[in-house]
Amino acid sequence: MYTNLNSYAATPMDKADLTLHKCIGQTLIHVGIFPNLKGHLILQDAILYRVKRGMYPQTGSDLYESLAHKYNTSVKGIEANIRSVLRAARASGLLKNINHIMGIEVADEYCHFSSLQFISLMSYHFMYTQTENDT
Repeated sequence: MYTNLNSYAATPMDKADLTLHKCIGQTLIHVGIFPNLKGHLILQDAILYRVKRGMYPQTGSDLYESLAHKYNTSVKGIEANIRSVLRAARASGLLKNINHIMGIEVADEYCHFSSLQFISLMSYHFMYTQTENDT
């Protein structure tokens, strides 16, 4: 568990975290969030952060502040990058692939996830599959 906001940004990843980070990246590509966009890496880190720290609190301020520190940008910049990649994924039509990943229908052609909704949904998926694989 991370004790303060900026410790996440400064903490090197162990082998398990790197494997999970890679798996998150591949899943993001599957839903149309491609690595040529800066928001891809930010989303990878946001999802990993939520998986490692847990889902709560529900606000994104701690998450966005930590990511802003890591990427040396503002909280608004982090939010804008995440919104941008989600918009690109929706435009590509691949965001609907999240239904296959989750195993239930959570998205259709009219789907408009907020940044935090998407991060929470993906974090829940990885927390659940990680728990399943550990047992």
